[in-house]
Amino acid sequence: MIRRLLKWGVMSGLGTALCVFLSVLWAERVSQAVATAPAAGAVMVLGAGMSEDGTLHASTTHRVEAGVALWKTGRYPYLVVTGGPAVPGGASAGDGMAALAVSLGVPRAQIIAETASLSTLQNALLSRPLMQAKGVRDVMLVTEGFHMARSRASVAWAGIEVVGHHSTTAFRAKDGARMFVREVMAWPFNLARVGLWHILGLARIPPSDRMGLLA
Repeated sequence: MIRRLLKWGVMSGLGTALCVFLSVLWAERVSQAVATAPAAGAVMVLGAGMSEDGTLHASTTHRVEAGVALWKTGRYPYLVVTGGPAVPGGASAGDGMAALAVSLGVPRAQIIAETASLSTLQNALLSRPLMQAKGVRDVMLVTEGFHMARSRASVAWAGIEVVGHHSTTAFRAKDGARMFVREVMAWPFNLARVGLWHILGLARIPPSDRMGLLA
């Protein structure tokens, strides 16, 4: 029995790794160039974290810059930025991303900033009501290639239509291997969390009480 479980675990891990690798290749191959990206209600930029002192990580900055370039094509009424604080009570990545976008020429009135999320699932779920308030139903998604397939799945799960996507890079130059391993582990973890989210929903537990599952 133990041998079978170990074999199943190894095969599952290898299968997940292969799927992640293929999804990265897919994201890079079909990522829309800025000049030809399809129109949508908004460009949605997912945060990639920030330091405890409120400084956006370089990958977050690159994502915002790519999102602003898309917004400036005139095909997107809004720019959605999403990301929570690095530490409880600290500055929010969403606020920092919005400020950076303003400095790059996007009017604040055209920015929808979600500032409480702590994961990709929360990025999507907490952004949806803010977008709906502005009449935004579909998005052009911006993140990195290794993160794109899981991001698209998360955003679609939250009820937001993704019409296209733009990858800022396939992997981060300095820690690509670490991010790949992290992504392999994130897929089954996310599936388990989403499953539990829906099970507790059937038990009539309100979304506010379930949100911590997705952090």
